[in-house]
Amino acid sequence: MAGLEARLDGMIKEVMEASGARGLALGIIDPDGDARLSCYGWADEEAGRPITADSIFGLGSITKSFTAIAILQLVAKGIIHLDDPVSRLIPEYHDPKEGHIITVDQLLCHSAGFYPQKRLTVPWLCDQLGLDDKTTPLEHDEAYANEAIKVIAGRLSQQEHLTGAPGTHFSYSNDSFGLLGDIVRRHGGEPSYEAYVQKHILHPIGMEHSGTGFSSIANTGQAAKLYRKDNGTWKADYDFTDNAFALPGGGAMKASAHDMVLYVKALTGHCKGLLPHSGFEELIRPRAYVHPGLYYTAGLERRECCSRDVIEHAGSMTGASSDMIAAIDGGPGVFVLSNTSDVPVSYIAEAAFKMALGHDPLPIWEDAPGSKWDGQALKDIQGTYISDEGGSVEITNEGNKLSVRREGEILPLYRIDEDTGYVQKPCSRTWVTAIRDGDGRVYALRYGSRMFPRTSP
Repeated sequence: MAGLEARLDGMIKEVMEASGARGLALGIIDPDGDARLSCYGWADEEAGRPITADSIFGLGSITKSFTAIAILQLVAKGIIHLDDPVSRLIPEYHDPKEGHIITVDQLLCHSAGFYPQKRLTVPWLCDQLGLDDKTTPLEHDEAYANEAIKVIAGRLSQQEHLTGAPGTHFSYSNDSFGLLGDIVRRHGGEPSYEAYVQKHILHPIGMEHSGTGFSSIANTGQAAKLYRKDNGTWKADYDFTDNAFALPGGGAMKASAHDMVLYVKALTGHCKGLLPHSGFEELIRPRAYVHPGLYYTAGLERRECCSRDVIEHAGSMTGASSDMIAAIDGGPGVFVLSNTSDVPVSYIAEAAFKMALGHDPLPIWEDAPGSKWDGQALKDIQGTYISDEGGSVEITNEGNKLSVRREGEILPLYRIDEDTGYVQKPCSRTWVTAIRDGDGRVYALRYGSRMFPRTSP
């Protein structure tokens, strides 16, 4: 095992150097519950403060698993039901198409039918309300929460184009988990989403240095400084509101490395004390197909890794990169947290999980059988796809070989089947799926986890 640990340690240092990561924490939880925590680099490079077990990181979209647990707690108590229409629980929301009734269950697995929308952020909403986002305890501010759900629910209610009928297609939707977080706030019996999660999830498992606050976390003295590149220049601060979602249910959680040990232990222990067995089964039940071998459950992804059935989720925010993997049959579990944007932490987490099982952590992936595209599929998928969230994907053809143009890069698109392929970078693999209508016409592209509507043939 010592040799495997050395290989993993060397790989982590190489990835950190290549990505500019200032700090990183790796946690490995063995099936017997023993935990090993490795800390790398700086919580605050300028002050010479290193990463420790007490360093607090932004979790980004790992927050969605907390929101899913909260929702399933309310289901277990009979307060809400998975098949409840969202419009019944959030009066500001109205289904955008007659007959397309969106349910709680569909929000949990990103299959409600919403295309990604331009992000509504904390600073923007605070400007509208005349609040100081650097000092106001927004996690407890009822007026802020009421305005946030009014704006976001209203925007979703007005969507003219959906990805398909509710429950048909997976398309990652931060707004969906914003709605779920508001259901927790309204129906959980506590004054705020933050108060509910603290009382019913964090405190029961001992997570005493975690929460969804912004200024309150930044001022603890334990927060890891947030590093990111802006137009090629490195910047660093403690501004957890920077580009943060206006509603907390999709990405507001922060946690210390020590607390994440406790959370991953809870997941590998089937959430005992948080959910009944039936609730945990709902948490990990595959709901929505994402790509070959991967399904979305409720706030989590589910797949196989080294012949083990695992749940996983990654997250990214300004100055935050995170991932966690947990075997659902009792462990092991791993997590990786960094205080730097765009660090390939999922690559590290995969390697760490393999090592925890006694496997060589490298290589991460076996090569899939990519091939030339031919026939009608070659013609069907070419075109430009643009998201309201920002960004575009263009599929081009040269010599019956398709390429993906995305964010200034051009990468070959390797074929898996008629409608599915992937693009490969040194530390990541992104799946690409053509989405067809009833007549066989490609009208959207799922790039990674998000669907992009087609704008040109």
